[in-house]
Amino acid sequence: MVEAVTAPPKYHWRDLSFMGTAACVDAGETMDIEAACDPVYGQMDDLLEILTRSKALHIMLVLDQKGYPMRFTDLKRRVDSSSTTVSRRLKELQDHGLIEQTADSEEAGGYALTEQARTLSPIFHDLFNWVANRPQ
Repeated sequence: MVEAVTAPPKYHWRDLSFMGTAACVDAGETMDIEAACDPVYGQMDDLLEILTRSKALHIMLVLDQKGYPMRFTDLKRRVDSSSTTVSRRLKELQDHGLIEQTADSEEAGGYALTEQARTLSPIFHDLFNWVANRPQ
């Protein structure tokens, strides 16, 4: 009788050199960065994942530049995107405490950065300037 041979599982290296280490993870398993790292790295990943979605950072920058609540239609026009995309990003940004819906005098809701999100303003501006001024 021939004994069945099981192939060794395939592994992928995850480059975590920015943290001074690397991890070998089973290909079928997802890596929970919070389990492997300081929880702040996981929170940072979550924030960047939201901000890098289509039009999310653009919405944040427009709200930051305006400095006051904007109506949906004005925001949609400024970011030049579909209603569906803007609506989804607004909900996601609200769910993460980055923007809030406010009531204005015209009984239509406006959107504004939360106080916590306003603390990101210098970072947004630095990032924008870095991208605009870096050599190609």
